[in-house]
Amino acid sequence: MFLFSFVPVDLKKAKQLVSITLGPGAKTESVMHSSTMAMVMNTMDAIKPNVAHEPETVQTMMTLIMINDITSKTALGNPNVNSTYHTDFLGK
Repeated sequence: MFLFSFVPVDLKKAKQLVSITLGPGAKTESVMHSSTMAMVMNTMDAIKPNVAHEPETVQTMMTLIMINDITSKTALGNPNVNSTYHTDFLGK
């Protein structure tokens, strides 16, 4: 069973660009508010190589990924790179 359905998208004709970059697990306030998620995040590193990062760390990493996607001529996250499927970059 899939939680998402992937549909081919012609990015050249798309009216709206949607980013689906997935970030690493972060101990944000909204995540840690749930007792279940707080327990998961606080014990995640018991199963290597899993790591739960502090929000500031994830913010920095995701900003660097976004800058790379915007400035790189070959990054599949760049809207100017020819791609048939909006999920092509997930396998790279």
